[in-house]
Amino acid sequence: MSSRKSEHRRRKFDKQFELPSGVEQLEPNALPVWVSLWLMATTLIGFLDVQYTLHLPKTADSSNFIAQTVFAPWRLYSAVDLPHKDPQDLLTQVMSRMCLFEIFLNILALCLATRNSRHAALTTFLASSLLLWRKMIFLSEYLMPLPGNSALNPHKTVFEIFLTFYFPHFFACTMALFVISALWDQLAIPLRIQNKYWENYDRASGHLVFKRN
Repeated sequence: MSSRKSEHRRRKFDKQFELPSGVEQLEPNALPVWVSLWLMATTLIGFLDVQYTLHLPKTADSSNFIAQTVFAPWRLYSAVDLPHKDPQDLLTQVMSRMCLFEIFLNILALCLATRNSRHAALTTFLASSLLLWRKMIFLSEYLMPLPGNSALNPHKTVFEIFLTFYFPHFFACTMALFVISALWDQLAIPLRIQNKYWENYDRASGHLVFKRN
């Protein structure tokens, strides 16, 4: 009996929100799965990076158990990027505080995605743009440093510097660009279908596809 009532309610709901001819609804999916996984990964890594920089020099102490385990990758990275373990380095501290806002946007985007909100894509786009912008500002100090101001450890090999420093940062920039390009079309409605879109967007959740008649 209950199953019949549920089926009746579902048909009534579908009929009430039936889309007009020429308009189709895709399955509600605010963000691609790989984008959500990337947001989770950057949130975790960003949180640990902020904890490392804000609690220096304790987190760089080789005698500290947490520094030897949780922050071992950061200690390895700081052996190449010398200012990263300096609690008085202004650029590192500023970047860490900016990362806190990125973390907030990542969490907000993930929460919106669980509700299939159309604002999840916009929030993710903003977070990825901020990540890309922050990385480019950070790398500008290292790619073309002033004479005598190189912050990279001169005793490390080229391979160690590339693998430990350049690869992670350029990988993050590349992923941010992938996310931005993946969400680009969702953020702009073609001018020729704007009126039709706004007439129908509130009848369904998820994305709408307009077919030519």
